[in-house]
Amino acid sequence: MRPSSLAGSPSSPLGLGPTHRELEVLLARCQTGSRKGAAALLGIQTKTVHWHLARLLDRCGCIDDAMAGFVHRDELERLQAA
Repeated sequence: MRPSSLAGSPSSPLGLGPTHRELEVLLARCQTGSRKGAAALLGIQTKTVHWHLARLLDRCGCIDDAMAGFVHRDELERLQAA
């Protein structure tokens, strides 16, 4: 289930914000410092982390994980506080 406060993002060229799971994966990536670490934290394969982040980068037009973390920092803070 996706909280409505995370739905849609003005940073997305199509108005399609990241999914709740994409934000969870991005948060884990930011917390651990690597995609491999994010996979271990979430209990998923590194390839799955790559897939989620690739979709997120495509949706928001970011060029890398760091830019995505910056662009979606408000959503990440809300997710972390929840």
